[in-house]
Amino acid sequence: MCEPPTREMVSLGSEPPPQSASGVVAAVLVVGLLFVVVMGLAYFIDVDWSPHRQPHQFNSTGNWTTP
Repeated sequence: MCEPPTREMVSLGSEPPPQSASGVVAAVLVVGLLFVVVMGLAYFIDVDWSPHRQPHQFNSTGNWTTP
């Protein structure tokens, strides 16, 4: 009863390429998800990445203006 699981573990441990490939895929997915989350937060906070746009400023009445 104990031998088949140990044999499967040994066969899994002796095949690093599939594990490393799945690790690379997982890392790419995590980085992509992180990028989407960061860009979503930046969009939600309304960060202006383009340098030619001016930041939000208060006008004389104290309201936000978008030039």
